[in-house]
Amino acid sequence: MRRPTWLRRPTRARGHALICDACRVRDNTIHVQRGQLVALRRQVADLQTAAHEVAAALGRRTGRIVTICGSTRFRDAMASVNRQLTLAGYIVLAPGVFVHDGDQVSDDAKARLDRLHLAKIDLADCVYVVNPGGYVGDSTRREIEYAASTGKTVWFLTEARS
Repeated sequence: MRRPTWLRRPTRARGHALICDACRVRDNTIHVQRGQLVALRRQVADLQTAAHEVAAALGRRTGRIVTICGSTRFRDAMASVNRQLTLAGYIVLAPGVFVHDGDQVSDDAKARLDRLHLAKIDLADCVYVVNPGGYVGDSTRREIEYAASTGKTVWFLTEARS
């Protein structure tokens, strides 16, 4: 069975130029197209390499975003846990205002901060509860329940009291 003309290979003619069997036209346009194809393949390979580098970087950070929860009276413990998790390669979301440690805020601002912290839990892959001595207050308990209801893994600094 004979191949269709568009599948036939170009043949050599006078002066070693390639001539297309299908249309008997010099193959200069095909060379340009092949050159463009090679350049495109290089660009795709570069993009794939960049994508692999990004994926590897994300893998190095373990792919985890952690939200720290706990009573704001444990500011120093939260800072210590934040530092440890950050050095371990995690992206850490933590409280920025510590009401129980002396930061003054209105009731409206407190309610907004509570909603903001729930949004941080939504962004996270897991939650780390800072609870020295096993203490878990009402706000922290709500945050733990919310995290569990959204399917987040919850870790504890110390075993929670029942």
